[in-house]
Amino acid sequence: MLEKLQLSTFQEHVGSKARLTLEGDPAIDLEITEVTAMVKNPDSSREPFSVLFRGPAEPVLEQAIYSLEHAGLGEMGLFLVPLGPKGDGIEYEAVFT
Repeated sequence: MLEKLQLSTFQEHVGSKARLTLEGDPAIDLEITEVTAMVKNPDSSREPFSVLFRGPAEPVLEQAIYSLEHAGLGEMGLFLVPLGPKGDGIEYEAVFT
């Protein structure tokens, strides 16, 4: 699944939400806020990009792989890195290389 995800795939969904479920806790909605192209490695066939998500202020998720479900993108496991507070929530990044 992850191999099929491209920059343009996520760009179509900026402003939409993905649902993250933590075992024993209520689900958390993460909004896709930004999609950015990165410098391409000449030896790679994939165009690298990053996706920023904004979640609630609490709980702050640790850096880890999480299962997210999105109405348009389906279910995917993403490695999310917390970047810190942003507006009224916490910003997270997933990088695709």
